Amino acid sequence: MNNFKKLCLLFGLLAGLSSPLLSQTIYFQGFEPSDNWTILNGFSKISNDNGATYTPANQTIRSGNYFWKVNNSTDTLLLDSKVVTGYSNMRIVVRLASISTSNLNGSEATDSVQIYAIIDGVTPPQADATIIGATNSRWGYDATLVGT
Repeated sequence: MNNFKKLCLLFGLLAGLSSPLLSQTIYFQGFEPSDNWTILNGFSKISNDNGATYTPANQTIRSGNYFWKVNNSTDTLLLDSKVVTGYSNMRIVVRLASISTSNLNGSEATDSVQIYAIIDGVTPPQADATIIGATNSRWGYDATLVGT
């Protein structure tokens, strides 16, 4: 990631119940001490900087007191394996913000976030989802775009 100033991630694994409108969170990683989806790699990137002077302002933390930050580097966040036997209609929800320390920077077309869902120990040959920046693109958790 070339010019990402801040990269904030919030992960949650949701299992659907009887209706798509009724969901139950079974594992969650929002970078708080009480979260139940253990971080295996990337723990050192957790920060509590609220980003009051960044662009967009106050968007580093979606909920709680912490977020996961990548600043001008390539890093990996790896969460532990979870058994989901007995659940159906499952989905993984990833919340992502691209924050800059100034209004002159942001994620570029050469910056990307790749998300892999490793099922039964098999890593897919390509990412299940990839988010690519644009020219100095920045967005907070209040952005409304959704990808599947």
